[in-house]
Amino acid sequence: MYKSIAKSDDELQRKSPEGTNFVCRIGRTFVLAKDYWTTVVSELCATFYGIQPAQITQLTGYDDINFKLSKCAFLDGNLCQTQLLTLKFVNHWEAKFYPELCEAQANLAQLVANEGIKCPQSIKTIGGLLYVDYSFTNCPKLANVHAQPSLNSGIFGHQMPIPPVVLREFVPGTPLGDWVVSTPTATRTFIERVDTFCEQIGTMLGTFHAACDRHSFCPPVLRQYAPIMALEHWHFHWREFELQKQTDKMEAKVAKQCAEVFEQFEHKVLGRRSEFEQGVVHGDFNESNILVDDEAKVCALIDFGDAHCSFRILDLANAIVYLYMLWAELVPSAGPTDLNRLAKCLSRAYSASLGHTLAPNDMAHLALFVRARLVLSLINGLRTQRLASQSGPNEMEYVLKQQKMVQKVLGELSNCNDQTMLLACADAADD
Repeated sequence: MYKSIAKSDDELQRKSPEGTNFVCRIGRTFVLAKDYWTTVVSELCATFYGIQPAQITQLTGYDDINFKLSKCAFLDGNLCQTQLLTLKFVNHWEAKFYPELCEAQANLAQLVANEGIKCPQSIKTIGGLLYVDYSFTNCPKLANVHAQPSLNSGIFGHQMPIPPVVLREFVPGTPLGDWVVSTPTATRTFIERVDTFCEQIGTMLGTFHAACDRHSFCPPVLRQYAPIMALEHWHFHWREFELQKQTDKMEAKVAKQCAEVFEQFEHKVLGRRSEFEQGVVHGDFNESNILVDDEAKVCALIDFGDAHCSFRILDLANAIVYLYMLWAELVPSAGPTDLNRLAKCLSRAYSASLGHTLAPNDMAHLALFVRARLVLSLINGLRTQRLASQSGPNEMEYVLKQQKMVQKVLGELSNCNDQTMLLACADAADD
C-alpha cells in the first residue's frame, strides 16, 4: 500500500462515490417484462413529449437503459420531423448532477455538431425542459411505477430513486465495434484500411477538443462531475483494488501489474496534475461510441454522458487502447508493434486536427495513461462482479466481455518499455 500525495477530492472540487458498494448502474439486468417497458416508455413519450413511437427497441447499455424509438409521430397523427429517437433512463451517479449536467451535455452536443461532427441532439419536453423528472410529476398511468420493485431498485437490489429521462435524436450509423464483425467484408475492410480508420478517428477527436477550446467551453458542473470510470475517482478504484486482492478473482501476476500502475500514476500524474494539459474530454471515446456509415467511413460520435474536464491525453489513450483491442481480436498475432503503429497514426491525425501537439510531458506519459485505463476497466469489471455476487446470480457476460483482452494488453504493456510508444508518437508529432 502506498501513501497518497495527490490533492484531496475536496481540493479538486470533484465529487466521488460515497463508498465501494455504491451502485451506479441501472442497466441491462433489469428484470422487467417487455410489455411493461413498452407501457412505461410509451406513456412517458405521450405525456411529456406529445409523441407516440410505433416501435420500441431496447439498446445495449452499461450504466444506463436506452431505447430506440422508431416511426415517431405526434399524437395528432402527423409524423415527427425526426422519426428515429433515443430515450435514455439516466444512471444514478449521473443523475446526482442534474439539471446542470443535462444542460452542459446538450450544449456540448450542439457545439460539436456546429463543428461538423454528427451527434445526437436533445429533444425538449412539451414544457420546454431538457429532461423529465417524472418521479415528481402527476402522471396517472405511471403512478404505480414506484411500486415496481425491479424499477425502484438498482441493478443489485439496492433502493434507488426513479432515474430522470432524456430524449435525443437517433444518429444513423453502426458502432465501429459492431460494424467490424458484421460481415466478412467489413472485417477485411477494417484490417486492410486500419490506418485510414485511425486517421478519421484521430481527426474527429482533435476536432472535438479544438471546438471546446475555441469556445472556452468548460461549465462548472464538468469540473465537479466525473463518471465512475474516470481517473478522477482514482482512489475509489484503488480501494476496490485492495478489496479484490483479498479474493481469488485476481491472479497474483495481474495484481502486481495493477499495483505498479496505481503507484506510478499516483506519483507521476496525480501528484503533478497541473503539469498536464486539461480541458473537456469525451470520456468514453471508444469503438462503441464511434459510428461508421454504409460507406465504411467514421460518421458520428455518440454518448456524451461521460464528458467532463480532465487530462486531454485521456481521450487519446482511450482511443488507442480500445482500437488496439478491437484489432487484436481480429488479428491474433497482434503485439506491441501493432499498438505502436495505431498509436502513431492516431496521434498524427489528432495533432493535425487539434492544431497543435500535446506537450512533451503529456506524450511522455501516454503509455501510462493507456495502462491506467486498462486497470480501471479491469477493476470496474471485477467490482461489478463482486456486487452482483452479493445479491445472487446475475447475467454478467456484458460486463466481463473484455476482461481477458484487457489482461492480455496490460501484460504486453507491462513487459515493454513505455518509451517505445512515446518514441512512436513523438515521431508522428514531428512529421
